[in-house]
Amino acid sequence: MPNFSAFIYSVYRQNVIPANSPPAFIACATDDVLAASTNSANLYNAWIASKNSAELHIYSKRGHGLRVFPANTWIFRFEEWLDTQGFLKLKQ
Repeated sequence: MPNFSAFIYSVYRQNVIPANSPPAFIACATDDVLAASTNSANLYNAWIASKNSAELHIYSKRGHGLRVFPANTWIFRFEEWLDTQGFLKLKQ
């Protein structure tokens, strides 16, 4: 089993989330026409409902790919999340 899951502009299709799933990081943009933010919000809610840890970041703009500021900073949020989960030790 992986130590964590990262869903970046993902699509949630109502799959069952096992109770022992690893922590999840989720990032998307509201205006993503391929992976609507509602999918990520539903995934987050399902992850939490299954008693697993999750964090969700929704950027208001920048569409699919999160390649333009400020959405392109998602990688820094992910790094910070990895640190808070104990997977990384960032310099203080």
